[in-house]
This record gives sequence, C-alpha cells and structure tokens, in this order.
Amino acid sequence: MKLLWMSLLFLIPLFAQGTPLNRPITDEVFYFIMTDRFENGDRQNDKGFDRKPYNDQDSLRDIMRHGYLPTDKGFYHGGDFKGIIKRLDYIQGLGVTSLWLSPIQKNQPVQGDGSIGGSSAGYHGYWITDFTTVDPHLGTEEDFKQLVDEAHKRGMKVFIDVITNHTADIISYHGCGDCPYRSRADYPYVTNKRGKTLNQGFVDGDLSKENFAKLTDPNFAYSPYVRDEPGEIKKPAWLNDVIYYHNRGNSTFSGENSLYGDFFGLDDLFTEHPRVVEGMIDIYKEWIRKYKIDGFRIDTVKHVNIEFWQQFVPAIRDYAKEQGIPHFFMFGEVFSAEPKILSKYTRDGRLDSVLDFAFQGSAKDIFADQQNLDKFANIFNADDLHRISSHPNHMLTFISNHDIGRLGHFILEAKNKGKFKLDPLRQVRLAHSFMFFARGVPVIYYGDEQGFTGDGGDKDARENMFPSQVDDYNDNKLLGTKKTTKDENFDPKHPLYRDIAKFSEIYKSHPVLRNGEQHNLASDQDGVFAFIRTLPELDDEYLVAFNLGAKPARLKWSRQKISDVFQGKIQGKNIIIAPQDFTIVKAPKESARLSNKNKAKVSLPEEDARVSGLFPFEVQIPGNGYHTVKFSMVNLKTNAETPLIVDHNRPYRAYIDSKDIPAGSKIRLRAEITPEGGSSFTLERETTVDGRTPTVFVHYENGNKRSEAFHVLSNGLSSFSQKVGDNGSYRFSWPNGVAGAMLLFSSREKGLSTFDQPIYIDFKNDVINKLKASDTDIVAHIYVNNQHEISDKPFSDSSKNPATLPYSPKAKAPFGQETLYVRGGMNAWQATTPLEYLGNFTYATSVELSSGLMEYKFADKSWTAQANFGAPISSEEGLQKSGGSGNLKLLLDENQKGTYRFELIHIPKEHLKNSKLDLSFFKISRL
Repeated sequence: MKLLWMSLLFLIPLFAQGTPLNRPITDEVFYFIMTDRFENGDRQNDKGFDRKPYNDQDSLRDIMRHGYLPTDKGFYHGGDFKGIIKRLDYIQGLGVTSLWLSPIQKNQPVQGDGSIGGSSAGYHGYWITDFTTVDPHLGTEEDFKQLVDEAHKRGMKVFIDVITNHTADIISYHGCGDCPYRSRADYPYVTNKRGKTLNQGFVDGDLSKENFAKLTDPNFAYSPYVRDEPGEIKKPAWLNDVIYYHNRGNSTFSGENSLYGDFFGLDDLFTEHPRVVEGMIDIYKEWIRKYKIDGFRIDTVKHVNIEFWQQFVPAIRDYAKEQGIPHFFMFGEVFSAEPKILSKYTRDGRLDSVLDFAFQGSAKDIFADQQNLDKFANIFNADDLHRISSHPNHMLTFISNHDIGRLGHFILEAKNKGKFKLDPLRQVRLAHSFMFFARGVPVIYYGDEQGFTGDGGDKDARENMFPSQVDDYNDNKLLGTKKTTKDENFDPKHPLYRDIAKFSEIYKSHPVLRNGEQHNLASDQDGVFAFIRTLPELDDEYLVAFNLGAKPARLKWSRQKISDVFQGKIQGKNIIIAPQDFTIVKAPKESARLSNKNKAKVSLPEEDARVSGLFPFEVQIPGNGYHTVKFSMVNLKTNAETPLIVDHNRPYRAYIDSKDIPAGSKIRLRAEITPEGGSSFTLERETTVDGRTPTVFVHYENGNKRSEAFHVLSNGLSSFSQKVGDNGSYRFSWPNGVAGAMLLFSSREKGLSTFDQPIYIDFKNDVINKLKASDTDIVAHIYVNNQHEISDKPFSDSSKNPATLPYSPKAKAPFGQETLYVRGGMNAWQATTPLEYLGNFTYATSVELSSGLMEYKFADKSWTAQANFGAPISSEEGLQKSGGSGNLKLLLDENQKGTYRFELIHIPKEHLKNSKLDLSFFKISRL
C-alpha cells in the first residue's frame, strides 16, 4: 500500500502539490478543451434537454430542436464533463496543470434557417441563453462540480471561457433581415430614423446610472423585438429586455461598430449600461461561489468598451479573494497581432493577461511559411509594452486554437504547395518546444498532441478525440500515427504526446524557464534562433537554441563551464543543434562589464521632445552582462516621484501612459542602473508631456498668388488646410505621431491644376522647436519663402518667383496608361472608378463621398506595383509606389460629404530639375 501511494504521488508534479489555488500563473501548463469534441462520457445527455436515447433516429425537426448530429461538424457530437473526468489521467500525463474549457453555459441549441446546411448548433458554447447554469448537452451542474473537485484533488486548476459581449441571437429588427450597422452619428440615441425625439436628456458617453435612467426607448437605430417570444428565453430575466442591447445592426469589425455592432448577428449587449455591468458581475460571481473555479478566459474582449473591464475585473478579482482564491486569474481574447493593442487590455482594461496572438501569428509565419526569424525578435522586443501592468511571462502563448486552426494544417498546406521541404512532424514538435521555452505560459490545444491537423479554422479545427462520424474530419492526415479521427485518439505513446510531456517536465523542473527574463541572441546562421533566460537570484543562465534548418547548426557561446540541460551536444564553446531540433544548456553568468558608464545614455525621448500618448523611456548601456534598471518619473511641479518598472532585459525601456498627466506638465524621467556585481548610477531626461493636437500656421511668401492649399500627412491621411486671410497663410491640425506633411499650393489654368514645388515639413526638425503652448492650445508658426526655406521668422524678400512644377498640357500619360482607378472603401476596392488622363501628368475623376474615414489607393486594374500608389509620403518621392504600400485615408465630417475631385499627379524625373526620383502626389478638392 505504501509503494502504491508513492507511485500515485509521483504522478503529481512536485511544484503543484498542495492546494492549487496558491500557485502563480507562470507555474501552469494549459490544455484547452472544446468539451463537446473531447470525450463522450455519458451518451444519455447527447441531446441535452431532450434526454432521449442517443441512438434514436431523429427527424430534421428534432435535430433543429436539440442540435445533436454527430455526422455534421457544425452540430453537437456528445462530448461532456464526464468524458473529461474519464480522461484526467491522460491529460495529467501530458504534464498539464490547468484545464481551460470552452464556454459551458446553456446555449441556444441551433441557429440558422432550419436546414442542416444553413444551420449550426451551439456545441462551441458561444451562443448563451442561460448564463446561470451549464449546457445540458455537457452534463449537469453536479457533473461540472465533480470535474472541478477531481481536478483540484490532482493539483489541477480549472478555467472556464466566459462571455460578456453578447448573447445568442434572439433579437431581430423590424424591416430588415441581415441588417447593416447604423452609426451613432447618423442614428443618435435621442432621435429615431424619422426624426422623432427619443430618450430626452440622454447624453451619449455619460456612463452614470442617472443618465441611463433616461434611456427607455430602444428604437433609435432599428426597432428591435424578440422573435417568437415564448416568455423569458434568456436568464437572468433582465437579459430579455431589448433596452440592454445596442440594436444597431451587424458589425463589420472596423471603427465604432467593432464595439457597438452585432457579432455575426449575435445580440450585442449594451456593456456601457450600469445595469449590464452589475448584471454580468453578479452572474460570474455566482460561478466562482458555486464551483470555486480558478479563473476565466474572457471572449471577445476588444469588442467591449474599456470602462466595462475597469469595473468588471476588479470586482471579480476581489470577490474571488473573498472566496479563498487569491490567485484567480483572468486572461482575455484580444484578436490582434499588435503588441500595443494587446497590452492595452492589461494596462487600461486591468486584465491579468491576454492570449498572445502576436506570438501565434509569428509562429505560423516562421514554422509553417518559413518566413524570416526576425519576426520572433520583433515580437519579443515589444515585450516592454506588457510590463506596464503585467509581465511578458504572463502572456498565454499558443500555436493552434479553435478559431484560427492548427499549425499542423498550415505546415501540410505549405508542403502540398511545394513550399515546405522539411518533416512536418518534427516541425510541429519544434514549434511546441518553442511555445514551452520562450517567455509566456504554454497553452496546448486539445488534439495537437495526437497529431491532429484539421482543414483550416473554425469548425475545421474542432475534431473529436473520441471516434468521429464526420467525413470531413476522417479524411484528414494525422501526424505521427496511422490512425484517423475515425479512431479513438488518446494514445500516450504518440510521439507528440511523449515529447510534450517531456517539455512539461523540463519546464516545471527549471524555474528560470518559467519566470526568467529572455535575452534574444543574434545568430549569423539562417534558421537558428536563440535566447538566454536568466533570473537575478540564480547564478546560472540558460541558453535555448532552435535550428529550423535541414542541416546541423553550430552556435558559439562564449561562456565557461557549459553543461547540458536537454539535448545539449557541447564541443568546447560550441553548441551543436540537430536539424529541426532544439537544445537547452546552461553556464555560470558573466559578470556585467561596463568599461565606461559615461557611454550609457538616454536614447528616448530625445532632447527637448514633447511626448504624449503611450511613449517609451529608454536607456542604452554599453558592455556585456546583465543590469537592473529601475525606472521612475518625477513631476517637476510637485516633486512627487512615481516608480515605473524594474527591467532586467535589453532593450532597457519603460513605457509611460500619459493619459493621466496634465497637458503641459514637465517631468523628469529617471533610470537607476545597477550592473550585476557593480555600483549604481543614474541617468535622467526632462521632457514635456502635451497630448494636445498642435495647430500649425504656415505663412507662404508667395501663397497669395495661389488660390488654394492642400496637405497630405506622412501616414497617408489627407485633409484640407484652412486659409487665413488673404496673405498666403494657412493652418491645419497636426495629429500626434505624424512625422511629416506635404503642402501643395495650386491654381487652375485652362482646366488643369498648376502647382508650386511641394513643401515638406518635418515635425522633428521644423515644428517641434517652434511650438508655443498656453493653457488652451499649442501653436507653431512656420514661414516658407519662395525657395522653400523654412524659418520661424517672417521673410522680407519677395522679389523671387516661387519654384513651380512643370506645366505641360500635352505631356504623355505616365506608364503608357490613359486610365488608372481610385480603389477603396467607396467601391469595395474594385476598378470601377476610373481616373482619366487629362494631360499635364494629371489623372482626374469625380467621386461622391459620405462622411467618415475612407481608405483608398490609386492603382491600375491589376494592382501592378509601378502603378500602385499608397501611403506613406516622403519629402523626395511623395506617395509610396509599391504593390505592398499602405492605404491613403480621407476623413470627412458629416457636413463635408458630397462630390469630390481626385487628381493624381505623377511627374517623371526627367521633367524635374536636379531630381533623381519621380515626383508623385495627389490633390482632392470639393466640387
């Protein structure tokens, strides 16, 4: 009996013994399960509330009622809580310490048109009708409680997927089916589409209870109603009142409709409403109270207003602590590959972490598409964005999931196209090792450990682990096995299962691989990516090196006493890495050698810079080894010092969010630098925080000889410069973050525009030193003479003629094409809006435009690179001409919509004086 007890104890990871509630997130290995597709432990619940024997022959009407159809990938297949309980040994053998379950609350069984092909079931869990109980297809509340208890006994945490953005699609709108989004500007809350006054006194943007008490009529955009209303369809009862939904039509996931539109038709909750905030907090407090779960994965986070998270997250966290769960952890799904956007939801939204879609996107690009390894370096170099309120090690990293698909599929797809020459099984193994040993918390997607590949994203990546009856699944090629999804796939001898189990063991055995700082290393070999991981309290540093190539690689590491951790083949100071493989070695740390601390310097912000928004404070430190840099900020008005972050990792940088710093405040940024084993010293930089948009006045010496001015910003946004008086002065607002602007002064001559040479104004060199701030605004005056010399003082010599561009009405059309096109949001990017060549190097057309932000390009029918004009602009070549250039943008207020003339001017260099480049620019004017 004693020997048996010891054997069972060995199955529990040593660091996970005892209560699972007091373990930090970096000690976890996650396993994400789509419950309906994992294991069928109780066939009597396959049809949910119907509770009929699982093998009944059902009619179409029955299937539309209960949603169970195991032969179709869009319907319930029978997986449940009892199935997960049955397979806990299998999951734990993989080294998993945390279960993440797809949403388990009661769903609308089927949505669609009533046919099998035109409908789908809520097997995935994202169409909730009853937020208070579990979906009967997955089992009972008692079954779920048993699952949590059994997991906790094994030292495993349980996380559930939760939704606050929307409910199932129960609400419709009178007068339309697939209803397009109606904006807040065109359909305000205080009038309906016929102009009748509604919700008198309600102020859009005021989130107080008093204000929302005035919102009583939901008919501002559409007239919403509950379809086939049989009473209270949703629970809790307040969810049945349409006033608690945005009711503005379908989102296109751009602009404001990303927040206020219906997510693929699902009913979008009015999450600004205090009643909705309180209701959602109460719902999820009850789940914590009843089941003592350990955390939430939160769906569709970026489609909910940030103020909701600022209330929801602290309230849930505090309640979990009251319930004895001090490490309750909430991570969000923010569907973006931009670290700046991902970090917004830990910084402003107060979440503990987010899923690292930037990591996943780079992993696909590198492991499947074999793109440049710099993509990983770029992602990790942005990690300081995550230090503001969390830590990069708290990011949840993954390579496959239920929406984007499985990495194995993308590798096989590339191989089938002849773009991938390596072994797909080894590549998937290598990608998993990268997920485990790079910074972050690894998330295994169920089935990846059995070589599942799928056919793509969404339904195509949600195969059964128990025997499948879906033909689309059963014809898939699995990696590392002769089985198909027609078979049961819980094989602990599968090579990927065994490899991942080994990775888990190493991950848990070495704290530095879970909590260490990551220092990326440059490599002079293609296909090799390496980094060092360190902890300040440990004497050893760990080198993790990956070889994505087809041949062995040799990496030199100038350390003493290198020793093996995993697969380390060491030859002196050289580490040998097998093809499509990785190795981990360690060595005593090098002491920090800082030969001349006077060479350390502040690199950002620059001297005399004005900063705003989210800005970096960065120091450059020469020499080798590791340093501890404590960043802080001093308000020079109050002398109050605010600690920022402590950074142990190059680049040594702290990001500062200036939203709470009054405009015009002078601050001192301070970096206290301590080399390992050395003495501390301090670097400082004073700067001014001012996020106000400057107004720039341009006084053009000969401007009164031209009839109009227009400007294009370097980010591609075009706008109109307002003329001031009759003396050639113009003004425009300069948005934050824009590097430069091209000013165009023009007149009309015989139906064609003539231009002075464009004037390029650089913000750093021409504007920033001329800014004058008051309590109300910030202004810069710039003086430009006829030779385009820029100063901050008026010019007196007006005898010279302005530098003009060539005027040639009979010039041949550039590129040999008489017709180009304006292609953009106004025409679905199609070649339907022709620009006709008029002579004088000019193409022109007229376009009817609505208000809002319009994106567009000038291009030919084939998107040919030499005739494809987009953003950004620069001083020498104007528009960027490239097949890969960005889009141009035009922002119009409601009172600016109408007909506009677009002109594209492309002057070949042979017609320009002293120019080695063609000049390309454009002009937009209202007719």
